[in-house]
Amino acid sequence: MEGSLRRNNGANAEFFYDRQSGNLSGASLVDQMAVYALQIGSVVTRPFGHRGYGWGCDVVSCAVAQRDIVVGLNADARFAIPFCDRYWSRILNGRYDYEEEIEAFLKSVADIRYSFVDCGANSAIGRFSHRANRSAARPSWRSKPHPITPRGSH
Repeated sequence: MEGSLRRNNGANAEFFYDRQSGNLSGASLVDQMAVYALQIGSVVTRPFGHRGYGWGCDVVSCAVAQRDIVVGLNADARFAIPFCDRYWSRILNGRYDYEEEIEAFLKSVADIRYSFVDCGANSAIGRFSHRANRSAARPSWRSKPHPITPRGSH
């Protein structure tokens, strides 16, 4: 299962990071150093709610080309994000759980038959992560604001 924050659906992303193993493939030395810097920045700023992390992403982004990185969330879930994105790059930290409450809830109901409805505006990363590593795929739906929704109204 794949998802992307960009319209190219991550199909032409030049490199891949696997959160489970920590392996990074298809990255140049500069890209590797950038990923490590983003990971360290996430670890250091996490106790402070990632305050200041976006500035670090901006600095790191000056050294690399603008493109996507595909992140393997689980065994069968991949998610393409803009490399050095101020918000999404924190998922490069393998110890960071996106929406910890939802992840904990989904783990607690893993052996129960359910459907998942994601009404958030964050590209439904939960939809990708909740369906991976489950004995049977669960139906899931997501709802996002229309692209022309004025900023601040969602």
